[in-house]
Amino acid sequence: MIRLSRIWKLYITYTTALIVCMTLAGFFLDFQVRRQLEKHLKEDALATARIADAHLPKDNRPEVLSQFCRSYKEVAHWRLTIVASDGTVIADSHEQADQMDKHRDRIEIQMAMTNGHGTATRMSPTLGQEMLYAATYNPQRGLVVRVAMPMSRVKSVQNEVMKLASVFLYLAPLVCAIISFFTARSLVGNHTSRQSAKRL
Repeated sequence: MIRLSRIWKLYITYTTALIVCMTLAGFFLDFQVRRQLEKHLKEDALATARIADAHLPKDNRPEVLSQFCRSYKEVAHWRLTIVASDGTVIADSHEQADQMDKHRDRIEIQMAMTNGHGTATRMSPTLGQEMLYAATYNPQRGLVVRVAMPMSRVKSVQNEVMKLASVFLYLAPLVCAIISFFTARSLVGNHTSRQSAKRL
């Protein structure tokens, strides 16, 4: 009986350790998946900004650029803002540009002016919600082209990905525990058989 008790203690210890390790691995995987997904979404946002920049009308008049921004919003479903090098908003797909504050202090705008492109995740003072921004600078025209997407849409994509990962994360410990149970029961059965054979 003592040896049987040790087998079951080994099973409980092994299973507990396995579940703890799988849980920790799950948290780590969740963090890595979300970080990599956000990285890829930022790259996609930059690509979208570059495409918008490549298709800008040659006419710099605010009314022409505003019409372009509104049309782009209908097609791409991104917010599009065109900013002059001094931070003045020339056109925006959602707001009246002449009523918007200067954007020179925006992180993604500063990065674009310095490095040619930039991304940021922050609260929008205009829309009142967290947004993902990506901006690219066109030095020939002195314009920054910025696109933005609500983080709620980004998080919905993250959640869809994590739903699939969760199937593995939550079922794997259960499967391992079941395998451990049958392995331990097999060991117990073999031990019992040997004990019975010795008695005979």
